[in-house]
Amino acid sequence: MVAERLLTEYNRRNLAPTSLSMGLAKLGGTRKTLEGDLQSLIREADQALYRAKISGGNQLCDDQGQSYRPDSLNQT
Repeated sequence: MVAERLLTEYNRRNLAPTSLSMGLAKLGGTRKTLEGDLQSLIREADQALYRAKISGGNQLCDDQGQSYRPDSLNQT
């Protein structure tokens, strides 16, 4: 997953005391309009980002409740 690689690389190269939190959502296409899909997608990604931040940051969370930290990601 691209987001996992971004988080891993950010932490590998980051020299300053900062962290990176990301929220991910998948476009399901179950709604009848693109506008509804996009609004829902943004809302779900924003909620996932909030979960990543309140869970300690420096991780990514998806809209399915999964979270990934750099030390638990596959290094490829």
